[in-house]
Amino acid sequence: MPSIYISDHVRAVQYLHRAVISQNYLMVKEQLRAFVENLWDAYQYQDQFVWVEFSNYHPKWKGQLDASISFADLKKEDCQMVIAKEYGFKDWYAVEQCELAIDHVFSSALNLLLTGKKDALAQLLDEFPDLVHQRSHYAHQATLLHYVGSNGVEIWRQVVPDNLVEITQLLLARGADPLAEANIYGETTTASLIASSDHPFQAGIQKDLLELFIEST
Repeated sequence: MPSIYISDHVRAVQYLHRAVISQNYLMVKEQLRAFVENLWDAYQYQDQFVWVEFSNYHPKWKGQLDASISFADLKKEDCQMVIAKEYGFKDWYAVEQCELAIDHVFSSALNLLLTGKKDALAQLLDEFPDLVHQRSHYAHQATLLHYVGSNGVEIWRQVVPDNLVEITQLLLARGADPLAEANIYGETTTASLIASSDHPFQAGIQKDLLELFIEST
């Protein structure tokens, strides 16, 4: 089994949202409502991991240290804003207007990618070859390839299996577009996400990943 690099903050968010992550939801807004309720409940219990989410996605506290917002007077609307931004939506109203279903085949492919199960992913791509072109059901519209960047997508999925270079080679060989843009920090390519992400750097594979994109463009 491949080892997986997971930063402390990512691991904290995985733990914070473990009950929601483990469930299968039909609709995007149904799942995001569950994330909001979970985040709000955690704040009520003064769970320190809440601040990882807020320091990443709330406009008022983005980039600030946990200590600087630990005594903030938050409302549920603040939790709604955080979750909306994390999943690429303009605001919570946009989430409530979303009628998209969660694509469980895409989610399965993504889980295989992020757990380093290259052979199983290859088999799924044999069955569903268009998966390499497919976009996430979330508003950031990331492809599988964008998740290689471990950046700008949902925090709990910003992990780096040690065979991610080989998995990226697989996606590119199957026709994934290295220049495709997603609604992440504006319109962003995978190479830009990799270059600005600390996760592949800490995992020791950032340079190798970037070289793949230099070779393929």
